[in-house]
Amino acid sequence: MKHRVVRIAMASAFLLLAIIFFVALVVPAFSYTMSGSNVSKEYLIALLGTTVDASLTGSGTSASESVNMLYGIVAASLFLIGPALFVFSDNKATKVSGYAISIAVFAISVVLCDSLKDTFKQFIANDIDYSNGGYVMLIIFMVLLLIVLVADVFFSFFFDDILNSVKKSKSAKNAPERSLEDRLVELKGLLDKKLISQDEYDAKRQEMLK
Repeated sequence: MKHRVVRIAMASAFLLLAIIFFVALVVPAFSYTMSGSNVSKEYLIALLGTTVDASLTGSGTSASESVNMLYGIVAASLFLIGPALFVFSDNKATKVSGYAISIAVFAISVVLCDSLKDTFKQFIANDIDYSNGGYVMLIIFMVLLLIVLVADVFFSFFFDDILNSVKKSKSAKNAPERSLEDRLVELKGLLDKKLISQDEYDAKRQEMLK
C-alpha cells in the first residue's frame, strides 16, 4: 500500500498528465498556411486514427491514407487508461497491464513525433508557414509520462524498503541501552532454556562483567 503523501503526489501527476494530453488533443498537432490558401489543421486524434494502405501496381507501389476516427478515439483513450491503471491500482496484474499499455503509448508517441518532424522538415524546405502547438504538447506529455513511470516504479518497489530502513535506523538510535543486570538476566535465561552451554554462559558473563 502506497503512503498517503505518495498517492496524492502520483494522483496530482496523473491529473497534470491528463490536462496536458487534453490540450494536445484540442490544439492542432500542426497547422500550416500555403500562399493563397486557408489554414489547414491536423489534430492528434485524427493522426492516431490514420491508416496507410499500400498496394502494388504495374508501375510500383502506391499508398493511400484514410482516417478512422474510432481508431483515433480508442488510441487516445489508451493514452490515459494505461497511466491510470498503474497510478491508482494496487493489484499487481492490473498495474503490470498499465505499465505495458503506457510503454506502448510512449512508443507510439515517439513514432508519431518522428513522423511529424519529417513533415516539418518538408514545410521548412518548401518555405511554408506552420505552427506545431499540439506537437509540443505531445512531447511534454511523453516526458511527463516517462517521469511518472519511473517515479511509480521507485515508489512501488523501493520507497517502502527505504522508509522501513530509515525507521529501523531511528529506532535503533533511540532505543535505551539495557542495564548490565538486564543483560545478565537474559543470559541466565538462555542457559536455563539450554540454548547455550555452561562454558558459553561463563565466558559471556565474564565478558559482560569486564
